[in-house]
Amino acid sequence: DECLAWDRHFKINKSTIDDFIASYNPDIDITDKKWDAIRTWPGKNNPYLLQDDPNFGATLGEDLAPFVDVDGDGDYNPLNGDYPCIDGDQAIWWVINDAGGQKVGMDPENAAIGLEIQIMAFAFATNDLINNMTFYKNTLINKGNITLNNTYLGQWVDPDLGQFDDD
Repeated sequence: DECLAWDRHFKINKSTIDDFIASYNPDIDITDKKWDAIRTWPGKNNPYLLQDDPNFGATLGEDLAPFVDVDGDGDYNPLNGDYPCIDGDQAIWWVINDAGGQKVGMDPENAAIGLEIQIMAFAFATNDLINNMTFYKNTLINKGNITLNNTYLGQWVDPDLGQFDDD
C-alpha cells in the first residue's frame, strides 16, 4: 500500500509558487483547485497529503521534497505559508527505491538492499538551448542495514524521437 501511495510524480510550476506567495494570507482557501500542487507537495508531515491517502503516513515524518519553511517549525504546511522549493520554471519530484518486493523469476538471494532515490527534475523556459534541456538532482538515501562501500551507480537514459530505428 505504501509503494502504491508513492507511485506518482509531484509536478509544480514556479508561476504557481509565485502566485501562492503573492496571494498568501492565513485564511487562504488551500482547497481551491489552483493550489492543488502546493497543497499536495510531499513535504515533511504535510497534513493534506495524508488526507489524500493514509498510506503516506509511514513516511511523512521523513525529509522528503524540499520546501521553504516559512514558520520554521520543520514541517510542511501551506496554511502556515510554506511552499515548495524548486529550481527552474517547472519541476517534478518523485521517489524510486528497491523496496517493491521480490520480482517473479529473480534470484531470491538478490533481496532489496534499502536504497531510495529522491529525484527532482526541472526545466527552464528560455529563448535559447536551455529551453530544450532537463536537469536532475538525485538524493540517494541508504535505508537498509548494510553499509555500502565502493558502490557504483549509473543512470540509463534512452530518449527517442519517433522510433528506436530512426534516431
